[in-house]
Amino acid sequence: MRIDIISVIPELIQSNFEHSILKRAQNKGLAEIHLHNLHDYSHDPKHKRVDDYPFGGEAGMVMRIEPVDNILTHLKSERHYDEIIYTSPDGEMFDQKMANSMSMLENIIILCGHYKGIDHRIREHLITREISIGDYVLTESDCKALTKFEDRIAACNYDIDIHNPEGSGTSHYYFKPGEYYTIPYRSYYSKNISNLFMAGRNISATKLGMCSTRIIGCCAVGGQAVGAAAALCTKYGCDPRGLAPHVPELQQLLLRRDCFIPGFKNEDVLDLARSATFTASSAKAGCEPAKVIDGISRRLGEDAHGWVSEGIREGGEVLTMAFDSKKTLSELALTFESDFNYPIRVTMAPKRQEQQRPGVPAELVKDYDIVFKRNGEAVKTIEIRDNHQRHCVHKFDKTECDSVEFRIYSTNGSENVTVFEVRAY
Repeated sequence: MRIDIISVIPELIQSNFEHSILKRAQNKGLAEIHLHNLHDYSHDPKHKRVDDYPFGGEAGMVMRIEPVDNILTHLKSERHYDEIIYTSPDGEMFDQKMANSMSMLENIIILCGHYKGIDHRIREHLITREISIGDYVLTESDCKALTKFEDRIAACNYDIDIHNPEGSGTSHYYFKPGEYYTIPYRSYYSKNISNLFMAGRNISATKLGMCSTRIIGCCAVGGQAVGAAAALCTKYGCDPRGLAPHVPELQQLLLRRDCFIPGFKNEDVLDLARSATFTASSAKAGCEPAKVIDGISRRLGEDAHGWVSEGIREGGEVLTMAFDSKKTLSELALTFESDFNYPIRVTMAPKRQEQQRPGVPAELVKDYDIVFKRNGEAVKTIEIRDNHQRHCVHKFDKTECDSVEFRIYSTNGSENVTVFEVRAY
């Protein structure tokens, strides 16, 4: 069987075919798998865009029909395909009967969903079948392969520590710094109780998969995700399984609440900061003020993904957000540095307690003002003192302005100011 897989980020799924059953199937000549990057078939040679905003201005992006038509035309000119499949949360449920039937096919194309949706003309004219793999049980192999599920809503990288039930020791599989596996939304609700969410040490995972997901940090981010999902179920009047088409909205909501979902960034069309221009009183090389709207709110590898000042001058550092016209704001969100590289452990062990640094992280911004301006004149000021939070959301009465200054006077000990993200609503 030949399987052609079309994806906007084929690198995310490449590792799945280099291990275990799929690798052995290819080595034995039972399966021939080819990955294709949809960006290579874009009509936009400069930016290689394959997405667009949906009509109506909703959150998320929609896959355009032109690049999909281009690649399908190219592939079909080379051979006949029995099925052209689109992976969709609301498609037919994939089961063993379907697997048996599809194993008899010679050539298939799988178009991976990645955005809020696709141009409806793709579903009407180009696709022969829509399939959902349904509820999911996370496995140890998913963790080791650093699988990035399309409906991922949580990330974890704690090592897989398998405790011998006889008490004779523990075996470990360690992840490297910066490596993350993800947990899909489909692992967080019950298979047979329609209105039941699960989070913590009862999610759908195998015993060995649970050897990593059981860690409290992983349980906590899953709990936040489930809480947000429950709110959306109420909004749409559906049960947890029925929320599947709205997972992109859930992912953006979690990012807005300072969650980390590898491979996803802020695409909130309501965020006015994304279209603003940012300047600053100083900045380290590679940490320019425009980084506060690059969509990622933490350091990843060598990229700070934020603005870092060159020291703190007398009178404070200033980060300015300027709009091309007057805007009416009622909410601002700031995300500061809190040094995620430093491990914080809640423990009763004296040696571990001695290793913990006391107090608030030095990197956190401590004192700052938010000054709203219109035509160069200050129209409103919010003063914040003794801040101890990384993610600060400020809600206030509607205020018309054309720029906002963030005047930062001090941190809790760091010699530089770091701001990862600014959002405006």
